[in-house]
Amino acid sequence: MKKETPILINGRVSKLRYRESRSNKKDDVKIFTLEMVTIIDELLKGSESDFKYLHGITTLNTLTSWDEPRLKIKRLSNKIIELRKVIPKSAILTFRDFNNSKDEWKYGVIKDREVINFLVSLKQEILNRITNHTQKQNPTKKVDR
Repeated sequence: MKKETPILINGRVSKLRYRESRSNKKDDVKIFTLEMVTIIDELLKGSESDFKYLHGITTLNTLTSWDEPRLKIKRLSNKIIELRKVIPKSAILTFRDFNNSKDEWKYGVIKDREVINFLVSLKQEILNRITNHTQKQNPTKKVDR
């Protein structure tokens, strides 16, 4: 087992979580949902600020599973996995305090203009697809009683 190396994220010594997919299933990306729009909005909070830590990595707003009730979503970790399939590699970090193994895993987007622009355009694409999908649905001929 290799020794974990601490990394400075948002001014705190943190531990990154590296995980490669072990699935042999064909990827069926499920990102075109309103839940994903909510997650992207939350991850983009702070993107308008120019602030960056002098040393280490700066992320935008971080999310944990504790945010699920507030955001009215379920299984944030699964949604992050889906999002990782379409965004630039290593744009979302999973990390926690290096010395506290009980600390909740956090998900944060690296503060990078390219990543921010990608997420903004992805959000717009999701909204466009949702809007187009609902407009294409035909009303039923029978009146619901």
